[in-house]
Amino acid sequence: MLAASSLWVAEEAINGQGLHLVLLWFGLLVLGGLRIWQGDFAVLPRWTLPDAAVAMIFVGHVVSTAFVFSAGGDRRAAVNLTLEWGGISAAWVLLRVLSQERKTRTAVTETVIAIAVGLACFGI
Repeated sequence: MLAASSLWVAEEAINGQGLHLVLLWFGLLVLGGLRIWQGDFAVLPRWTLPDAAVAMIFVGHVVSTAFVFSAGGDRRAAVNLTLEWGGISAAWVLLRVLSQERKTRTAVTETVIAIAVGLACFGI
């Protein structure tokens, strides 16, 4: 899903073209939350500055959407972009929790590097 969301055209988020990926990220977040609740993860990551930055971006979109609903504007686009950033935030949380184990951290790092190299080649 990381690769699919990276290859998706960002301008199409306004029209809701990537919402199926957002639903998948939210589904994975629910499954991850159930695993945490069952005690499969011994240590949860501490709150850091990058976590706060991602949370602020998401909260900013929620506040902007609330303003669009109260003052007027394109409500559908506002909701779609808020859901899109909600999916990105869910992916962030999942990757933070998964990266607590050394073995998984290596796999996540290798995956992100492979996606970055592939996108760089695709962009050339």
